[in-house]
Amino acid sequence: MIKALSKFISSLGADAPNDQQTSEHDIDLCCFALMVNIAKIDSVFDPDEYKAILNIGQQHFGLTEAEANALLEEAISSSDDAVSLHQYTSIVNENFDEPQKFSLVTKLWQVAYTDGEIDRYEEHIIRRIADLVHLDHMRFIEAKLGAQNTTQ
Repeated sequence: MIKALSKFISSLGADAPNDQQTSEHDIDLCCFALMVNIAKIDSVFDPDEYKAILNIGQQHFGLTEAEANALLEEAISSSDDAVSLHQYTSIVNENFDEPQKFSLVTKLWQVAYTDGEIDRYEEHIIRRIADLVHLDHMRFIEAKLGAQNTTQ
């Protein structure tokens, strides 16, 4: 686990030319780590939020239940050691187009809405992530409203 995390973090800081592509696993891990950050920001990682992330992993990332569980556990460890959101959002910026970024921000909102209310810290961190992935404010609001409508 530590070896995989170390490899992942070192790949995030690489400023070398793009001679190696970011693996699909690393991209998925970034997305899961961002969702974990949202789930944990209010100091309570609710079991429903855990399940919501697993469901997103299976439905939207095409992972099996076992793969989603393993990736979520890895993301939890990674997010505990993370210094900043930039290490994740830089991977998103390099690999996602605007519709994929919008979809990710919508998923972040879905995780935030899982417990039935939006904590001010959840909203702040999602807004910060949206800014870091260069998603304009109108799309940020669309993502919020879309997630709100699907969770009610």
